[in-house]
Amino acid sequence: MSKEGTTTIYALASPFDGRIFYVGASEKPKRRYYQHLASANRPDRTPMRDWLLGLIEQDEQPVMIFLAEVPHDQRNAEERLWTSVLKRRGEPLFNRENLYIYAYTGAERQRCRISRAPRWQPVRGRGRKRNA
Repeated sequence: MSKEGTTTIYALASPFDGRIFYVGASEKPKRRYYQHLASANRPDRTPMRDWLLGLIEQDEQPVMIFLAEVPHDQRNAEERLWTSVLKRRGEPLFNRENLYIYAYTGAERQRCRISRAPRWQPVRGRGRKRNA
């Protein structure tokens, strides 16, 4: 959970190979995680919802990776930074293309290494059951 006054930047990754499919931001990332899972049952189809449904049908769930914790006023810039870096790295993100061009320093580039980012995955059986 984010500290008061901060926002967590997170990624949703495949439980099979670790590829990252989505970058988001939330003050309450665990609640947002379950909102993503619940969105898979909405009638309108998107690539992300199809991906989530595919995981759920295989009795799997995406892995949430915490990328950064930032003050609220830096939320949008940090989310765009991570989206841009991960797209350049070749991750198959569902995030819409943003219209900004980013220049960042070596320190920011170093911060964007996520190989040791903390991971959170829900305990099996604690999420909402999908209606069959």
